[in-house]
Amino acid sequence: MAQLPFDPSKVSRELARHYIPASDADIRAMFATIGAKDFPELYAHISADVKFAGPQDLPDELEYQALADRMDALAKKNSVKTPFLGDGLQVYRTHEIVGHVCSIRNLTTSYTPYQPERSQGTLITHWIYQSTLAQLTGFEAVNSSLYDRASALFEAAVCAVRMGDAEANTVLVGANLLPCDLEVLRTHVADTSVKLEFLAPDENTGRLTATGIAAAHARLGKQLAGVIFPQVNALGLLEDVDALTDACADAGVKSIAVIDPMLLATGGLKAPAQYGRQGADILVGEGQHLAIGANFGGPGLGIFAVRHNADKKNEVRETPGRFVGKAKDNAGRDCIVMVMSTREQHIRKDKVPRTSAPIRPSSPRSLARRFSPAAKKAWPPAASPDATKPIAPPPSCITSLD
Repeated sequence: MAQLPFDPSKVSRELARHYIPASDADIRAMFATIGAKDFPELYAHISADVKFAGPQDLPDELEYQALADRMDALAKKNSVKTPFLGDGLQVYRTHEIVGHVCSIRNLTTSYTPYQPERSQGTLITHWIYQSTLAQLTGFEAVNSSLYDRASALFEAAVCAVRMGDAEANTVLVGANLLPCDLEVLRTHVADTSVKLEFLAPDENTGRLTATGIAAAHARLGKQLAGVIFPQVNALGLLEDVDALTDACADAGVKSIAVIDPMLLATGGLKAPAQYGRQGADILVGEGQHLAIGANFGGPGLGIFAVRHNADKKNEVRETPGRFVGKAKDNAGRDCIVMVMSTREQHIRKDKVPRTSAPIRPSSPRSLARRFSPAAKKAWPPAASPDATKPIAPPPSCITSLD
């Protein structure tokens, strides 16, 4: 008998047929409310020529435990081998607490949180995620989130172009990024106005060089929008991120760091906010291995973040995705809201900043007002990270909606 990692009897909908925990009394009450007698009457207005004439040729349904046993038997047919391909998809042991946390219904609400008053669970989860990544990276504005590292890499390239000069259309990409990420980047950029140039690593060290960035800038001038570099690269080598970030700053272009959040824990690598003199401008990474199994290569979790502080107040407006912050509702109670969102469901499609054209999203203030009149009260950010003391976890990604 298959042993499940949870007790299905403690989850109301888990043992219900088709996972719909409505009782017969619930169904009768719903029919009474809409003035229908039963299901045939409910669907009577649908033409008979589009209805199924009878039962479909499907296997008989199984009881809950029988279904679990069937799935367990199928899973045991898998031939699991020791993988050596790697290529960026890490497989870590998932901590036992993950399943417990995922079962807390207060932290999960259905689908995307378009209505904050109905989606506090999901919004709180997003806010915790953003705050955790902000603490690890030192970045003040972490969105939640993108599809995977590769797609986040494309968004970062386009974001750098939008943030650059009017002539900026080229992103310099380290050739020692993971090949799968480079393939996705080339595919997304095809037939857009964004151009890619690739910076080869030094033949002797396998690492990128600041002189290579300076040479590219001397050749491209104002056309260069940003530079993408990894930490760690595809050869498993640590890059001189301080020199690379400073070279970008000297050239006046955006530094885009591709990081692994697992390597930023206590005793690990330097936070990207501390690269060079001023820190990286944009970061992307893969968060799948933080708590999600490999699952045959998916789903991933694309980490994307930009700086948002006294020196860089407006760059967050050029980014894709959703930013969640803490606010007060009309009754003065703490609540979580999307303080900025640039998804096509919320704004006009021509304003969605997910294109190669350098366009601007709708005003974050106007977006926030759609969710809560009090969203402008989102918390201010934590102080800038100091290498001599722990980074305070920023409670939100947005300082102000003005």
